[in-house]
Amino acid sequence: MKKLLMGAIVLFLFAASVVLVQTSCSKVKATPLDNPISKLLYIDFNNDVWMCDYDGSNTTQIHFSLPSNIVLHFSAPRTAMKLSPDGTKLFFSVLNTVTNETGIYSSDISGNNAVPVKMSTGGTQPILCGVY
Repeated sequence: MKKLLMGAIVLFLFAASVVLVQTSCSKVKATPLDNPISKLLYIDFNNDVWMCDYDGSNTTQIHFSLPSNIVLHFSAPRTAMKLSPDGTKLFFSVLNTVTNETGIYSSDISGNNAVPVKMSTGGTQPILCGVY
């Protein structure tokens, strides 16, 4: 009888430890954003930049305030415009029309306050691949 009681206690403690480990080690599925962005950013055939909701409503054109020799650069492969994870900044490829160098700029979601992030140096041409 003692062996049966002892076996039951050991089995109970083992089961309790498994439940405790499972509860404490359970993985919480991480989401990239607490507030998911529901905006679509696109460029039309005229190289105008637009933003709308996922369903196509609330379409607005974004006008950028860039220096006179800097233009949006969408003609090269893999160049793009990206929205920051928090939805407050735009990152985009640019071309310096004087030096013919490319770079990456950021601006507010409205296109204002554009600042250089990374410009060509020593022959390297930065390509915007993603924003995380």
